[in-house]
Amino acid sequence: MKNKTFKILSDYRTIIMGIAMISIILFHYTEDCFYQVELYKGVTKIYKELVGSVGVDIFLLMSGLGMYYSLSKSDKIVEFYKKRLVKIIIPYLIIAIPTLIWTCIKTNLDITYFLKEILFINLINGESKLYWYIIFILFCYVISPIIYEHIKTTKNRQDIANKIMVLCIGNTLLNLLLLRYSPTIFENFNIMILRLTPFFIGFYLGYLSYKKEKIKFTDILLLIIGLAFIKLANNPNHIIERYSKFFGITSLMVLFLIFISKFDKNKIVQFIFKIIEFFGKYSLEIYLIHVSARKLLNHYGLYTYQIKYFICYILIAVILAPLVNKLAKLIENKIINIGKTPS
Repeated sequence: MKNKTFKILSDYRTIIMGIAMISIILFHYTEDCFYQVELYKGVTKIYKELVGSVGVDIFLLMSGLGMYYSLSKSDKIVEFYKKRLVKIIIPYLIIAIPTLIWTCIKTNLDITYFLKEILFINLINGESKLYWYIIFILFCYVISPIIYEHIKTTKNRQDIANKIMVLCIGNTLLNLLLLRYSPTIFENFNIMILRLTPFFIGFYLGYLSYKKEKIKFTDILLLIIGLAFIKLANNPNHIIERYSKFFGITSLMVLFLIFISKFDKNKIVQFIFKIIEFFGKYSLEIYLIHVSARKLLNHYGLYTYQIKYFICYILIAVILAPLVNKLAKLIENKIINIGKTPS
């Protein structure tokens, strides 16, 4: 892999996020088709069984990478928390508040439901997982400086790999214990806690990318071996299934990026990248809008396993995402600049 370094992950980060976002949208479609016998077959079934919701894991992988970069460039923890938390909370409130108000009005629910949903109490109670990703990524941001402190004194690649491995093994053991002794808690929260492992690994990749470590032949070999995990993607054990999809699909994606990077000057490749980059640039807004629109459309009987309604809520997300992003940035700047003396 002459002249190739792990910085490719940073260079293509927006594209990777875009691939992840598109993957999640496709997963939600296959999820909607799951109970429709005439639709849940062929490519739809294969996609759900082999790929599933791995796009979320890839998001978290890239978030971990981004956290390493951010914390390596600045040690101002208060500013780090302020910027990161506001960046998530503002778009969330812009989209979730009108969605939940509309839901309450149309279903005769009172303010209690609204508050429990907006404050994630329904998520903790196991009643709703609509916006679970928001509270989880906020938690990941909160613990990021702690993870960085754990690994920042590393002197070499193997040292940081060992420290990240300890975190991954610890998280896996936690999940195994919950699955064995508290299956109800595991059922309610595995959608989040299992995904700490990709987030931890993101820090390791962040180190490799930030230090511009060369991609060695052994790295390629490990990625090729990682493809074999796809065979276990439909395993009945939920932990094995989730990890298998993550390692298998992530290995495939990285190998693909290494290959396609040789053709990034090609006009067709550049055009495709621009489309994917859009989904990456506005990934948070598209995610929030599309899960909200999906919920509302299904509530009104406009079932999103039908292609016309599936396309409808994707178009809604694509059109509104840049507008929400601009509004959120205006509010974010006001909040971040509170207390600062004008120059």
